Amino acid sequence: MFPLLNFLPLFGFASLAIILYALYNFLLHPLSGIPGLIGAKTGLWSWKSTRAVKLDMGWKLLELHRRYGTIVRIARNEASICDPGAISQIYSFKSPLQKTRFYESLSGLDGPTSISTVDNKHHGEMRRAESPAYSAKLFPNFEQNIDTCTNDLFNHFDRCIADGKGTMDLALILQLFAIDVVGELALSKSFELSATGRDTYQFLPILVKFLEMACLVGTQPMVAPILRRISKILPEPRSAKLLRGLVSSRIESRSREYKSQEIYSNHHDMFAQLLTTRNPDGSEYSLEQVRAAVGLILGAGSGELFRPGTM
Repeated sequence: MFPLLNFLPLFGFASLAIILYALYNFLLHPLSGIPGLIGAKTGLWSWKSTRAVKLDMGWKLLELHRRYGTIVRIARNEASICDPGAISQIYSFKSPLQKTRFYESLSGLDGPTSISTVDNKHHGEMRRAESPAYSAKLFPNFEQNIDTCTNDLFNHFDRCIADGKGTMDLALILQLFAIDVVGELALSKSFELSATGRDTYQFLPILVKFLEMACLVGTQPMVAPILRRISKILPEPRSAKLLRGLVSSRIESRSREYKSQEIYSNHHDMFAQLLTTRNPDGSEYSLEQVRAAVGLILGAGSGELFRPGTM
Protein backbone atom coordinates (compact mmCIF):
# COMPACT_ATOMS: atom_id res chain seq x y z
CA MET A 1 0.00 0.00 0.00
CA PHE A 2 2.72 2.47 0.98
CA PRO A 3 4.64 2.16 -2.31
CA LEU A 4 1.57 3.64 -4.00
CA LEU A 5 2.19 6.85 -2.08
CA ASN A 6 5.36 7.31 -4.11
CA PHE A 7 3.21 7.84 -7.19
CA LEU A 8 1.10 10.58 -5.65
CA PRO A 9 3.46 13.42 -6.66
CA LEU A 10 3.55 12.09 -10.23
CA PHE A 11 -0.23 11.78 -10.28
CA GLY A 12 -0.60 15.30 -8.90
CA PHE A 13 1.83 16.73 -11.46
CA ALA A 14 0.01 14.97 -14.32
CA SER A 15 -3.36 16.22 -13.07
CA LEU A 16 -2.06 19.77 -12.80
CA ALA A 17 -0.59 19.58 -16.32
CA ILE A 18 -3.93 18.41 -17.73
CA ILE A 19 -5.81 21.18 -15.93
CA LEU A 20 -3.39 23.86 -17.18
CA TYR A 21 -3.55 22.41 -20.69
CA ALA A 22 -7.36 22.54 -20.66
CA LEU A 23 -7.42 26.06 -19.23
CA TYR A 24 -4.99 27.32 -21.86
CA ASN A 25 -7.06 25.83 -24.68
CA PHE A 26 -10.27 27.19 -23.20
CA LEU A 27 -9.11 30.70 -22.26
CA LEU A 28 -5.87 31.64 -24.05
CA HIS A 29 -5.73 29.62 -27.26
CA PRO A 30 -6.07 31.68 -30.50
CA LEU A 31 -9.39 29.89 -31.15
CA SER A 32 -10.69 30.36 -27.61
CA GLY A 33 -13.21 33.00 -28.70
CA ILE A 34 -14.95 30.64 -31.14
CA PRO A 35 -18.01 28.85 -29.72
CA GLY A 36 -18.15 25.07 -29.57
CA LEU A 37 -18.53 22.02 -27.36
CA ILE A 38 -16.59 22.01 -24.10
CA GLY A 39 -14.56 18.95 -25.14
CA ALA A 40 -13.36 20.68 -28.29
CA LYS A 41 -12.62 23.97 -26.51
CA THR A 42 -10.51 22.25 -23.82
CA GLY A 43 -8.83 19.76 -26.16
CA LEU A 44 -9.66 16.88 -23.79
CA TRP A 45 -11.98 15.02 -26.15
CA SER A 46 -11.84 14.26 -29.87
CA TRP A 47 -15.26 15.13 -31.24
CA LYS A 48 -14.07 14.33 -34.77
CA SER A 49 -12.86 10.81 -33.90
CA THR A 50 -16.14 10.07 -32.14
CA ARG A 51 -18.09 11.18 -35.19
CA ALA A 52 -15.82 9.18 -37.53
CA VAL A 53 -16.48 6.02 -35.51
CA LYS A 54 -20.23 6.61 -35.43
CA LEU A 55 -20.35 7.71 -39.11
CA ASP A 56 -22.55 10.71 -38.37
CA MET A 57 -20.21 13.70 -38.71
CA GLY A 58 -22.25 15.47 -41.39
CA TRP A 59 -25.47 15.47 -39.40
CA LYS A 60 -23.80 16.33 -36.08
CA LEU A 61 -21.80 19.14 -37.68
CA LEU A 62 -25.00 20.60 -39.06
CA GLU A 63 -26.50 20.49 -35.56
CA LEU A 64 -23.49 22.37 -34.17
CA HIS A 65 -23.78 25.11 -36.77
CA ARG A 66 -27.49 25.48 -36.10
CA ARG A 67 -26.68 25.79 -32.41
CA TYR A 68 -23.57 28.00 -32.48
CA GLY A 69 -23.61 29.80 -35.83
CA THR A 70 -21.49 29.92 -38.98
CA ILE A 71 -18.16 29.28 -37.20
CA VAL A 72 -17.82 26.44 -34.68
CA ARG A 73 -14.75 25.11 -32.89
CA ILE A 74 -14.65 21.35 -33.43
CA ALA A 75 -11.15 20.56 -32.11
CA ARG A 76 -8.27 22.16 -30.25
CA ASN A 77 -6.80 23.64 -33.42
CA GLU A 78 -9.75 23.46 -35.81
CA ALA A 79 -12.90 25.40 -36.56
CA SER A 80 -15.66 24.55 -39.02
CA ILE A 81 -16.93 27.35 -41.27
CA CYS A 82 -20.39 27.14 -42.82
CA ASP A 83 -20.61 30.27 -44.94
CA PRO A 84 -21.03 30.26 -48.75
CA GLY A 85 -19.23 33.59 -48.93
CA ALA A 86 -16.03 32.00 -47.60
CA ILE A 87 -15.73 29.38 -50.35
CA SER A 88 -13.98 31.63 -52.87
CA GLN A 89 -11.50 32.80 -50.22
CA ILE A 90 -10.73 29.31 -48.94
CA TYR A 91 -10.28 27.64 -52.33
CA SER A 92 -8.57 30.50 -54.13
CA PHE A 93 -5.14 29.73 -55.62
CA LYS A 94 -3.79 32.65 -53.59
CA SER A 95 -5.50 31.62 -50.36
CA PRO A 96 -3.15 31.84 -47.34
CA LEU A 97 -5.08 29.04 -45.63
CA GLN A 98 -3.50 25.59 -45.51
CA LYS A 99 -5.36 22.30 -45.66
CA THR A 100 -5.48 20.31 -42.44
CA ARG A 101 -3.40 17.16 -42.04
CA PHE A 102 -6.62 15.16 -42.19
CA TYR A 103 -6.15 14.93 -45.96
CA GLU A 104 -2.80 13.15 -45.61
CA SER A 105 -4.74 10.03 -44.62
CA LEU A 106 -6.17 9.90 -48.16
CA SER A 107 -2.74 9.33 -49.70
CA GLY A 108 -2.57 6.19 -51.83
CA LEU A 109 0.12 3.53 -52.07
CA ASP A 110 1.54 5.14 -55.22
CA GLY A 111 2.33 8.44 -53.53
CA PRO A 112 0.77 11.80 -52.70
CA THR A 113 -2.10 13.27 -54.71
CA SER A 114 -3.61 16.73 -55.04
CA ILE A 115 -6.08 15.78 -52.30
CA SER A 116 -3.55 14.37 -49.82
CA THR A 117 -0.95 17.14 -50.32
CA VAL A 118 -1.40 19.84 -47.68
CA ASP A 119 1.58 22.11 -48.39
CA ASN A 120 0.16 25.13 -50.22
CA LYS A 121 3.05 25.44 -52.69
CA HIS A 122 3.12 21.78 -53.70
CA HIS A 123 -0.66 21.53 -53.69
CA GLY A 124 -0.92 24.53 -56.00
CA GLU A 125 1.68 23.06 -58.36
CA MET A 126 -0.20 19.75 -58.55
CA ARG A 127 -3.53 21.47 -59.14
CA ARG A 128 -2.13 23.53 -61.98
CA ALA A 129 -0.34 20.55 -63.53
CA GLU A 130 -3.37 18.23 -63.42
CA SER A 131 -6.09 20.79 -64.13
CA PRO A 132 -6.28 19.92 -67.89
CA ALA A 133 -7.54 16.45 -66.91
CA TYR A 134 -10.49 18.07 -65.10
CA SER A 135 -11.24 20.73 -67.71
CA ALA A 136 -14.89 21.28 -68.66
CA LYS A 137 -13.75 21.34 -72.29
CA LEU A 138 -13.34 17.56 -72.10
CA PHE A 139 -16.97 16.92 -71.16
CA PRO A 140 -18.28 16.61 -74.76
CA ASN A 141 -15.59 13.99 -75.43
CA PHE A 142 -16.69 12.02 -72.38
CA GLU A 143 -20.17 11.41 -73.77
CA GLN A 144 -19.15 8.38 -75.80
CA ASN A 145 -17.47 6.87 -72.72
CA ILE A 146 -20.61 7.27 -70.64
CA ASP A 147 -22.79 5.87 -73.45
CA THR A 148 -20.98 2.55 -73.09
CA CYS A 149 -21.93 2.30 -69.41
CA THR A 150 -25.48 3.53 -70.08
CA ASN A 151 -26.00 0.84 -72.72
CA ASP A 152 -24.78 -1.82 -70.28
CA LEU A 153 -27.18 -0.49 -67.64
CA PHE A 154 -30.20 -0.46 -69.97
CA ASN A 155 -29.36 -3.93 -71.29
CA HIS A 156 -29.31 -5.20 -67.70
CA PHE A 157 -32.73 -3.61 -67.09
CA ASP A 158 -34.06 -5.29 -70.25
CA ARG A 159 -32.78 -8.69 -69.11
CA CYS A 160 -34.36 -8.26 -65.68
CA ILE A 161 -37.69 -7.41 -67.31
CA ALA A 162 -37.43 -10.34 -69.73
CA ASP A 163 -36.68 -12.70 -66.83
CA GLY A 164 -39.80 -11.50 -65.04
CA LYS A 165 -38.01 -9.86 -62.12
CA GLY A 166 -40.48 -7.42 -60.60
CA THR A 167 -38.01 -5.69 -58.29
CA MET A 168 -34.32 -4.87 -58.20
CA ASP A 169 -31.93 -3.07 -55.86
CA LEU A 170 -31.80 0.19 -57.79
CA ALA A 171 -29.46 1.86 -55.28
CA LEU A 172 -26.89 -0.93 -55.76
CA ILE A 173 -27.28 -0.90 -59.56
CA LEU A 174 -26.68 2.85 -59.71
CA GLN A 175 -23.67 2.54 -57.43
CA LEU A 176 -22.16 -0.02 -59.79
CA PHE A 177 -23.03 2.22 -62.73
CA ALA A 178 -21.16 5.11 -61.06
CA ILE A 179 -18.02 2.99 -60.65
CA ASP A 180 -18.20 1.94 -64.30
CA VAL A 181 -18.59 5.57 -65.40
CA VAL A 182 -15.57 6.68 -63.37
CA GLY A 183 -13.55 3.82 -64.88
CA GLU A 184 -14.52 4.97 -68.37
CA LEU A 185 -13.76 8.62 -67.68
CA ALA A 186 -10.39 7.81 -66.14
CA LEU A 187 -9.14 4.99 -68.35
CA SER A 188 -11.69 4.39 -71.14
CA LYS A 189 -12.29 1.05 -69.44
CA SER A 190 -15.47 0.07 -67.65
CA PHE A 191 -15.35 -2.56 -64.91
CA GLU A 192 -18.50 -4.05 -66.52
CA LEU A 193 -20.40 -4.12 -63.24
CA SER A 194 -23.53 -2.56 -64.76
CA ALA A 195 -23.68 -5.34 -67.33
CA THR A 196 -24.06 -8.01 -64.64
CA GLY A 197 -25.86 -5.97 -62.00
CA ARG A 198 -23.52 -7.42 -59.37
CA ASP A 199 -20.45 -6.19 -57.53
CA THR A 200 -18.42 -8.93 -59.19
CA TYR A 201 -15.10 -7.93 -57.62
CA GLN A 202 -16.48 -6.82 -54.23
CA PHE A 203 -15.28 -3.26 -54.82
CA LEU A 204 -17.96 -1.53 -52.76
CA PRO A 205 -17.07 -3.11 -49.38
CA ILE A 206 -13.37 -2.31 -49.78
CA LEU A 207 -14.16 1.23 -50.90
CA VAL A 208 -16.43 1.79 -47.91
CA LYS A 209 -13.88 0.37 -45.47
CA PHE A 210 -11.06 2.45 -46.95
CA LEU A 211 -13.07 5.67 -46.66
CA GLU A 212 -14.16 4.85 -43.10
CA MET A 213 -10.63 4.01 -41.93
CA ALA A 214 -9.04 6.94 -43.79
CA CYS A 215 -11.48 9.36 -42.20
CA LEU A 216 -10.89 7.90 -38.74
CA VAL A 217 -7.10 7.99 -39.13
CA GLY A 218 -7.36 11.53 -40.48
CA THR A 219 -8.90 12.73 -37.23
CA GLN A 220 -5.68 11.76 -35.39
CA PRO A 221 -2.89 13.21 -37.56
CA MET A 222 -0.24 12.66 -34.87
CA VAL A 223 -0.55 8.86 -35.07
CA ALA A 224 -1.57 8.69 -38.74
CA PRO A 225 2.02 8.08 -40.04
CA ILE A 226 2.40 5.11 -37.69
CA LEU A 227 -0.93 3.63 -38.72
CA ARG A 228 -0.09 4.07 -42.41
CA ARG A 229 3.18 2.17 -41.94
CA ILE A 230 1.34 -0.64 -40.17
CA SER A 231 -1.24 -0.83 -42.97
CA LYS A 232 1.52 -1.39 -45.53
CA ILE A 233 2.69 -4.60 -43.83
CA LEU A 234 -0.81 -6.02 -43.33
CA PRO A 235 -2.18 -8.49 -45.91
CA GLU A 236 -3.94 -6.68 -48.75
CA PRO A 237 -7.62 -7.71 -49.14
CA ARG A 238 -8.26 -9.84 -52.23
CA SER A 239 -10.67 -7.33 -53.78
CA ALA A 240 -8.20 -4.47 -53.26
CA LYS A 241 -5.39 -6.50 -54.83
CA LEU A 242 -7.65 -7.37 -57.76
CA LEU A 243 -8.62 -3.73 -58.28
CA ARG A 244 -4.98 -2.62 -58.18
CA GLY A 245 -4.11 -5.32 -60.69
CA LEU A 246 -6.84 -4.29 -63.12
CA VAL A 247 -5.97 -0.61 -62.91
CA SER A 248 -2.20 -1.17 -63.10
CA SER A 249 -2.44 -3.41 -66.16
CA ARG A 250 -4.64 -0.87 -67.93
CA ILE A 251 -2.29 2.00 -67.07
CA GLU A 252 0.79 0.10 -68.22
CA SER A 253 -0.79 -0.94 -71.53
CA ARG A 254 -1.95 2.60 -72.22
CA SER A 255 1.47 3.95 -71.31
CA ARG A 256 3.10 1.58 -73.81
CA GLU A 257 0.62 2.73 -76.47
CA TYR A 258 1.50 6.34 -75.79
CA LYS A 259 5.25 5.76 -75.98
CA SER A 260 4.95 3.82 -79.24
CA GLN A 261 2.43 6.35 -80.67
CA GLU A 262 -0.15 3.65 -81.46
CA ILE A 263 -3.46 5.24 -82.55
CA TYR A 264 -3.53 7.06 -79.27
CA SER A 265 -5.92 9.77 -80.41
CA ASN A 266 -8.84 7.31 -80.16
CA HIS A 267 -8.79 7.62 -76.37
CA HIS A 268 -10.79 10.50 -74.92
CA ASP A 269 -10.30 10.24 -71.18
CA MET A 270 -8.55 11.85 -68.23
CA PHE A 271 -5.62 9.45 -68.46
CA ALA A 272 -4.71 10.83 -71.89
CA GLN A 273 -4.33 14.26 -70.29
CA LEU A 274 -2.33 12.96 -67.33
CA LEU A 275 0.24 11.31 -69.59
CA THR A 276 1.21 14.74 -70.93
CA THR A 277 1.31 16.36 -67.48
CA ARG A 278 4.60 17.93 -66.45
CA ASN A 279 6.20 18.82 -63.14
CA PRO A 280 7.24 22.42 -62.35
CA ASP A 281 10.80 21.62 -63.51
CA GLY A 282 9.49 20.59 -66.94
CA SER A 283 9.93 16.83 -66.50
CA GLU A 284 7.08 14.50 -67.43
CA TYR A 285 4.98 12.87 -64.74
CA SER A 286 6.45 9.51 -63.75
CA LEU A 287 4.32 6.38 -64.05
CA GLU A 288 3.96 6.39 -60.25
CA GLN A 289 2.62 9.96 -60.32
CA VAL A 290 0.17 9.07 -63.09
CA ARG A 291 -0.95 5.99 -61.14
CA ALA A 292 -1.49 8.10 -58.02
CA ALA A 293 -3.55 10.65 -59.99
CA VAL A 294 -5.65 7.90 -61.59
CA GLY A 295 -6.15 6.29 -58.19
CA LEU A 296 -7.44 9.62 -56.90
CA ILE A 297 -9.94 9.86 -59.78
CA LEU A 298 -11.18 6.31 -59.26
CA GLY A 299 -11.31 6.51 -55.47
CA ALA A 300 -12.68 10.02 -55.04
CA GLY A 301 -15.00 9.74 -58.04
CA SER A 302 -16.49 6.41 -57.01
CA GLY A 303 -16.63 7.43 -53.36
CA GLU A 304 -18.55 10.60 -54.19
CA LEU A 305 -20.84 9.22 -56.88
CA PHE A 306 -21.82 5.96 -55.23
CA ARG A 307 -23.49 7.62 -52.23
CA PRO A 308 -27.29 7.21 -52.39
CA GLY A 309 -27.65 10.86 -51.38
CA THR A 310 -25.79 11.93 -54.50
CA MET A 311 -28.11 9.94 -56.73
